[in-house]
Amino acid sequence: MFYIYTMIRDLTKKIIDKFSLELKEPENFDKIKVNFLNPLIVYTSLKLYPYFLIIVILFLIISLFSLANFFLLLRLILTKKNIKAD
Repeated sequence: MFYIYTMIRDLTKKIIDKFSLELKEPENFDKIKVNFLNPLIVYTSLKLYPYFLIIVILFLIISLFSLANFFLLLRLILTKKNIKAD
């Protein structure tokens, strides 16, 4: 029983080592990049682009409202000081 376990473990280790060596070769790595990684990245970015756009627009709107609120509060505070000074 132990012999079979050891044999399977060694075989698995050899297969993984062989696979990783094949992946590290420039030709194979380029094939993986062109056929798998690049399309995956393009597809993901196209699907997520509208959500990023919405987040940026919402951030800009919130920033504009915050600035408007700041200037209105500043104006209110300055007018109250002028009323108290008179």
